[in-house]
Amino acid sequence: MPDFREYGTTIKNYDRDFIEWHCGRQYYSLWAVEVEEPSWLKNVERARKYLGPYLLSGCHRQPHITIYTCGFVDKGDAYREMLEEQIKLIKASNLRQFPIHLVGLNSFNSSPYFTIEDPTHAFTRIRGILSNTVLEERIEEYVPHITVGLYNDYYPTIELAER
Repeated sequence: MPDFREYGTTIKNYDRDFIEWHCGRQYYSLWAVEVEEPSWLKNVERARKYLGPYLLSGCHRQPHITIYTCGFVDKGDAYREMLEEQIKLIKASNLRQFPIHLVGLNSFNSSPYFTIEDPTHAFTRIRGILSNTVLEERIEEYVPHITVGLYNDYYPTIELAER
């Protein structure tokens, strides 16, 4: 993954319904860890305020760490079977509680984020398990993170990195 400064500029995001992408499908499924740790939530909120002029206003998701994306939910048996198989595989893997750490602020060219350190590589193991049922459509390398927001315009990445 390139260094943020190497992108040159950020990507301008839009707050709209991307009908050409979801084609009328309503729900998108993923495996994620919901962030509830108060100190982490405070850090996300502080970063949103600090970077506020550069972010789409009102476009905030519940802070979470996406582990694996499964795609749009099909209301048929195939989706239900996939989900049941994923749950079975996760349970059979005998996963135990694992540590993760909030490291620091970084950025993709589309959005600033907090890097998550996964010292035991638990997310890699979980992703491996889930990939046995559905292949993830991923353009870039997986990076555990918490998205802060989405950039609202094109900004020079060097200037934002200095900020």
